[in-house]
Amino acid sequence: MELVEFLTRTTTPTKRAFPVKRISHKQSRRNRAKRQRKVARRHAQAGHWKAQSRPMFTSGTIHYEMGSNTDAMSFGGIGAVHRLTTKLGLAKAIDERLELLKVHLPYHESDHVLNLAYNVLCGGKRLDDIEGLRHDTAYMNALGADLIPDPTTAGDFCRRFGEEDLVTLMEAVNAVRPKLWGGAGPGAAGAHDLSRHPWDPGADVRREEGRHGHLLQGGLGLCAPDPIPGQHQGSALSGQPPGQSAQSYGCGPVDRQGPGPGGTPYRGDLPEGLKERGYLNLKLHHEDVAEFGYKPGKCKRFYRVVVVRKNISRMKGENALFDEIRYLFYITTRTDLSPADVVRCANQRCDQENVIEQLKNGVNALRVPLYDLVSNWAYMVMATLAWNLKSWFAMMMHLKKDRRHYIAMEFPRFLHSVILLPCRVIRRARTITLRILGSRPTLDRLFSAWRTIERTGFT
Repeated sequence: MELVEFLTRTTTPTKRAFPVKRISHKQSRRNRAKRQRKVARRHAQAGHWKAQSRPMFTSGTIHYEMGSNTDAMSFGGIGAVHRLTTKLGLAKAIDERLELLKVHLPYHESDHVLNLAYNVLCGGKRLDDIEGLRHDTAYMNALGADLIPDPTTAGDFCRRFGEEDLVTLMEAVNAVRPKLWGGAGPGAAGAHDLSRHPWDPGADVRREEGRHGHLLQGGLGLCAPDPIPGQHQGSALSGQPPGQSAQSYGCGPVDRQGPGPGGTPYRGDLPEGLKERGYLNLKLHHEDVAEFGYKPGKCKRFYRVVVVRKNISRMKGENALFDEIRYLFYITTRTDLSPADVVRCANQRCDQENVIEQLKNGVNALRVPLYDLVSNWAYMVMATLAWNLKSWFAMMMHLKKDRRHYIAMEFPRFLHSVILLPCRVIRRARTITLRILGSRPTLDRLFSAWRTIERTGFT
């Protein structure tokens, strides 16, 4: 009897964490510098090789083994993102506002929402990819979860939504945004970074643009009206009687063409030293805005068409090449905006087209994994949360140029730079340690954002 009790005590599984010595911050910095030196030593050999008798890619006999006590995963950045959502109180806001489950056995509404968002943030493209994460104990330990919902349960959760529930979910997400802006400061979210790569030819030009402001900025400053003869006739949509010519307005520059050799738009003179390098100087002399009514052949009503005419001088070095006239057309049904306001609204829409493209091809939020409209809408809202988390995480970086760069970064590249990092997961009684394995050039940005998240009090 005593022997049976002894065997029972010694073989009963316990939930005590595996004891592992914690690495100090000072030692962690040393380890990171050591890994970077290893990589630098290999890179230093580039350009100094002699002719090799065999290819660089070789292989010996490979053996695969299954470890027993070590938990590791390839989503090292997900822990910092989850820590950000926890400190912002996103899960609490969702649970307080959204009521779809009568009994939580065992998941809450926030568990389902974050499960779908984190699946996309870890590179998942469909609901079935959740099954792989559900079998990854290191991933669940990094999130402090014993288990996550399976794909079928996630789909059933999406089918519970009504239109009012979706509005409630979006309001819950919006409720934590002021905390983020208050903690990171209003300057954290800015325009796209102009110099994405320091080794890019012309990066120095872009830095010069940011310093002196020579790049043509989007904006429309109205001047005095200036009629243009020969324009199409106006209509009732533009507030003009038939037979009266449309009006044009002299305006400021609105061109948004990107900078670069052979197509660098500057206003005024080029910075010193760039004329000799053969950069193309596009100088906007004048800009006119006009409007007229247009009725397609098979339509019963007139539509409002706003036209922007740009008079641009093309110069290369000291030589004036020729003047270029560009026309931009905007078709709209809105009559409450002036022609200049229509152009401003369209220019603001341009960047949203890039976001829509990323939601379609990067986040894959526009997929239709379910059978009805509202359920697919719910999936789209929760998948889009992954894009928002990417932007929120970028706002936590210390340097302003890093914040701008990572906010404008494409979603797949963000995953490979920050999220998809191999790491070992050590779950202790009160803390979770993610020990990064290997070296990446973007580790400094990850640690910068993580330190900001830990020391910021979001109120």
